[in-house]
Amino acid sequence: MKKIFNMCKTYFNKYKFMMIIYLFIIVVSGICTFILPIISSGFIDYLSSSKNIQLLVKYCICFTSVSTAGIVIGYMANRVYIKLVGLITYEMNKDIITYVQKIRLTYFSDKDIARLTQQITTDSQTIINFCFDFIQNIILNVFKLIIPIFIVYLINSSLVIIFIILIITYSICYYLFKEKLFKMTYETKEKQNQYFSRLYEQLNKIRYIKTHGIFDWFTKRVRPVFDDMLNSTLKLQKVQYLYTGLDSTIMTVGQIFLFLIGGSMVIMGKISLGAFTLVSSYFSFGISSIRYFFNLGKQIQEARVSYERLSNILDEPIELDEGKQLLTVDEITIENLSFAYNKNTIFNSFNYTFKKGNSYAILGPNGSGKSTLMYLLMGLYNCECGSIRYNDVPLQDLNCIRLRQNLIGVVEQNPDFINDTIYNNLCLYDRYIQPDKIENLMKKWGLKGIANSAQNALNLIINEKNSNLSGGEKEKLAVIRSCLKNPEVILWDEPTASMDFESTKKVLEFIEREKEKKIVIIITHDKIVAETCDYQIEIK
Repeated sequence: MKKIFNMCKTYFNKYKFMMIIYLFIIVVSGICTFILPIISSGFIDYLSSSKNIQLLVKYCICFTSVSTAGIVIGYMANRVYIKLVGLITYEMNKDIITYVQKIRLTYFSDKDIARLTQQITTDSQTIINFCFDFIQNIILNVFKLIIPIFIVYLINSSLVIIFIILIITYSICYYLFKEKLFKMTYETKEKQNQYFSRLYEQLNKIRYIKTHGIFDWFTKRVRPVFDDMLNSTLKLQKVQYLYTGLDSTIMTVGQIFLFLIGGSMVIMGKISLGAFTLVSSYFSFGISSIRYFFNLGKQIQEARVSYERLSNILDEPIELDEGKQLLTVDEITIENLSFAYNKNTIFNSFNYTFKKGNSYAILGPNGSGKSTLMYLLMGLYNCECGSIRYNDVPLQDLNCIRLRQNLIGVVEQNPDFINDTIYNNLCLYDRYIQPDKIENLMKKWGLKGIANSAQNALNLIINEKNSNLSGGEKEKLAVIRSCLKNPEVILWDEPTASMDFESTKKVLEFIEREKEKKIVIIITHDKIVAETCDYQIEIK
């Protein structure tokens, strides 16, 4: 359990002032809870021995005041709780997502992103809720257990034996169910993620489904995953029901013993009716506390599952924002490079040197490793054997994040854009880039027709699927985004695949103009583009 709290420690420390306020409110709320039974028991004894109406009114006012205070304090506690949980959940999700973004690209080759996203959000929420509930309830329930035992002991020590027997019985039951709960909870969460992933597929592949008219067949893909999830959930429900069923049984037996022993004492005149009411109230407090600790066992196992699943992600090695930073790139040397992807050998002892002032066309059939070479040059894939050096500095010694950010301009085969304005997509939130410069580039590349004017085009919001842009427009925007960096190395993957003849001519002119002060590497099937380059590299 210590590991679970360590995962949240940073976030609790960040909001420790709010945490202190929250805990103070919880303590005050607990005090109100303890005062009410004392008022009630005194009121019952008063009714049996006095007829003073004024004192009766005072009891009612006192009871109303404490109850009202408890309601107000409870509202305040709930408000602070919601705000704290929201802030800490956001911080934790942000940090985990940032970490995942820095994991090597090969990690994602067989990952379902929808499933991974849901896992991160649900598991972090489970851990945070567990820690909060633990901090909140452990304080109250420790007092709700110790104080009732003490008060019951003062009234009649023999009643304390019931508490001791209940605590021992609950402890044995938890020990017997602990590992079973963990295993079943882990399995059920995994099945739930798989089911969510298959549901997501139903809408994510909507074009594929409509194109082939396979609505019924595709929907049937959900059923087996649902059945697995349902079976796993039912197995978990069976274990949990047995666990909670024992809880109810033990509580009922304890309550019966209280009525038998306490009722006998009232009948024999050993304690007053008010004292029995007080014992009964505090006995209920004590029982609820014991039940809390019993059910806490189930919550611990659920939190353990979430902790293990998040830890598996956070144990993955990441790309660190550290290493030597270059100001310019004059040469890229590949030496004896060997690389396999999904157990398929892509490169075997590959050698080549790219030099500034030249343009290079990477040629080869689909699947030969052209795009893989681009990812290797950017440091997105690790070299398994051999080396890639920039200005004779090994890639692993460089800060690859800054290298890609500042010195490499990339145009992907299928450019990605976020759901934001064209301006933000092009400058990548670099506010120092002047809009005039972007507008001139858009006119130069023939993009002024996207909107009524270049200025309006910059404010045009690209939708989530990028469907309000044509293939050619996306490629041109990607080229502009690459140019705005003024990079030392240009890596373009099929930049003219969706361009018309005039736009392709602009690309050729750009290559000729820029190669003098850059290393230009272009993956292409276009013979005209390939012949424009100084060197052609065939990858088979």
